[in-house]
Amino acid sequence: MKYVYCLTHNQKIEPDGDGWICDTKSLGYFSTRAKAKKAIRFYKTVIGFKDHPNDFEIEKVPVDFDDYDFI
Repeated sequence: MKYVYCLTHNQKIEPDGDGWICDTKSLGYFSTRAKAKKAIRFYKTVIGFKDHPNDFEIEKVPVDFDDYDFI
């Protein structure tokens, strides 16, 4: 199976019951984890991201996969 790497930035804004309200930004899809990490190095220099450098997340996502849940 082929994969892409989804890069997001999930900044916690305020507590909400058992979890958090987050400001989530989808930053891109990359062909390798190394390319996603390179993008993180860039975003860590950008206003709005550099004050929250630990809020980046890379998720390995399969492609050509129907992920709709009918239940």
